[in-house]
Amino acid sequence: MDAKLLKDDKRPGVRQAEPPWRRWLALALFCSLAILQNMCFVGYSAVLAPSARYYNVSQSKINFLSTLASIVFVPCVFVLMPMANRHGLRAPMLLSSALLAAAGALRIAFPASYSALLVAQTLNGAAGPLVMNVPPLLSATWFPAAQRTLATAIGFSAMTVGVAAVFLLAPAMVHAAADVARLNNLHAALSALQLLAVAAAFPVRPAAPPSASAGAARVQFFAGLQALWRAPPPSQGDHATEPTAERARSAGRRAAAERRAFWWLVLVASASNGVYGAWSNLFDSLLSDRFSEARIGWLAFANNVSGLFGSVIFGALVDRGATSLKGGLVGALALTTLAQLAFFAAHDAGGYGLLLATCAASGFFFNAAAPMQLELAAELTFPVGEETSAAVISLGYALSNIVGMFVGDAVTPRTFNIALAAFLALCAAAIGVLVVNGDARQRIDHMG
Repeated sequence: MDAKLLKDDKRPGVRQAEPPWRRWLALALFCSLAILQNMCFVGYSAVLAPSARYYNVSQSKINFLSTLASIVFVPCVFVLMPMANRHGLRAPMLLSSALLAAAGALRIAFPASYSALLVAQTLNGAAGPLVMNVPPLLSATWFPAAQRTLATAIGFSAMTVGVAAVFLLAPAMVHAAADVARLNNLHAALSALQLLAVAAAFPVRPAAPPSASAGAARVQFFAGLQALWRAPPPSQGDHATEPTAERARSAGRRAAAERRAFWWLVLVASASNGVYGAWSNLFDSLLSDRFSEARIGWLAFANNVSGLFGSVIFGALVDRGATSLKGGLVGALALTTLAQLAFFAAHDAGGYGLLLATCAASGFFFNAAAPMQLELAAELTFPVGEETSAAVISLGYALSNIVGMFVGDAVTPRTFNIALAAFLALCAAAIGVLVVNGDARQRIDHMG
């Protein structure tokens, strides 16, 4: 359904289309929340040694904060995602912003207390499900089909921007243990501003659906989780275009194939993102014997910021029809594998400039893959809600990230680097062979 047609339709009872700036406002407020949540998520790992001294604990206990967020993530998925499904995005946005503000207040109220920091990071981690799962729901709710993948890419990339920002900002702010308090003050101030901005300006929902598929009914969250274990019901488009018994059987076979492909996608996406995320979060531990924290911060910054450009470029290519979701995903993972091999060679050679370039290339291609995973999952599982399919993938992210963190601590940097490259190559091959290219929402949009 074209947004311009909705806007131009003046018949009584027809809701008018939303002005474009409102959809971009909703995306901008979500992005600022995602950036802030991820700044707090990995901020202490970016200045590992001063943080350990400030809180008078071991460096492994500071690294544990990242794992804690992944642990908290799992139960909170089942609170925030049903809320988004039933009440729209404003309520969970307000709740998540309030959690970040409360965490910021705790860090200031109880300075240098590791126990208070654990509680604060738990609150911060509780906002993680919204940040991870909402991008495909927000793009489907607010953006037309021709901008959907791009909007998901921008929303998802906000997380990498937050990680990049803190790996650059924290080493510049924290030179001694006492300086960690400055980082806590910054987190608290930004969290308070975020809560005020969401309360004042985040819109409830668009005046009219931006696409035909956006206006179609979705399966509720818990019912959707159950449906993913069974063959999903045929979409509205299947009923409209395949009325005969043979075509209905064909639609059933297609739905079963899409369900199997979704679970293969979940397995591959969860494992690859969890292991890669563990590698990214362990930059300081992997490279501290070679470079200063400031230089490591620039490596992490390059890895994450390049991912923003990769996500946006690949998202635009998909929206313009230059590649399918599956084709773009396989290509991104294959190119990440090559970049990781180059990083491995640069790590052995010892040159910082080459290490920086290969780190940026790896982030460019790998971070481009994640939004396409979420969009492909939504296409494969429709009419199950976008937040439901994203939640299943993100739960896999969290669990594999926990495993990856312990594996990363247990192996040498050389072993971790080469194993990651080999694993990503396997993931690219698995998606190419086992995952079909879903297009359920796209078919409805084309008919609408």
